[in-house]
Amino acid sequence: MFASIQSEQFCDFYCRINENPVHTYKNILVYELVDSAFPNDIIKKVNGEVVGKFKHIALDTNGNGYLFDFINKTLAGSVGKCEYTADR
Repeated sequence: MFASIQSEQFCDFYCRINENPVHTYKNILVYELVDSAFPNDIIKKVNGEVVGKFKHIALDTNGNGYLFDFINKTLAGSVGKCEYTADR
C-alpha cells in the first residue's frame, strides 16, 4: 500500500511513499518514494544549484522529516515537522 508525507513547515513539500519503511534505525524510519512513470526524485538545491537527488525520506520518532541519502545511509537535509498519512 501507499502513504504520503506532508511537511508542516514547507507547504510545497508533499510526497507519495510506499507505506512500509525500507530501513529501520534506532529512532528513524526510512521510506521510499512511489515508483512513477514521471520523474519524481526530490531535488535539493543550494543557491539555485542542484546538490542532490533523493528517492528516500526519513521520519524520526518526533515526526521530523529528512531527505535521506540511501547510498551513504545519512540524513541529507531537514524538511521540518511532517505528517504521515497512510492510504485507507
